[in-house]
Amino acid sequence: MATINKTYEDGTVEVVDEQVAIDIMNLGEAQSFVIREIKVADINIFYHEDADTRAVATLQEWRDYRKALRNYVQAGAIVGSQPVRPT
Repeated sequence: MATINKTYEDGTVEVVDEQVAIDIMNLGEAQSFVIREIKVADINIFYHEDADTRAVATLQEWRDYRKALRNYVQAGAIVGSQPVRPT
């Protein structure tokens, strides 16, 4: 892998391993995905709890999905594969 060199206006230079930079981007994207999807899961759990006609999948599937989301990013690392939203 190559390195990325970034020079700032004050003359300092930052050298970052390309793979490290990719890993950091992927982690940020994964964290954003988790936050976004937990909101979706929460809404769908509320639908089930309120017997709303918009409820899809089952209450247990949504709870399992929410747990999988929480386990997907742990201690600053992506663990396993990205959870799939129930349908």
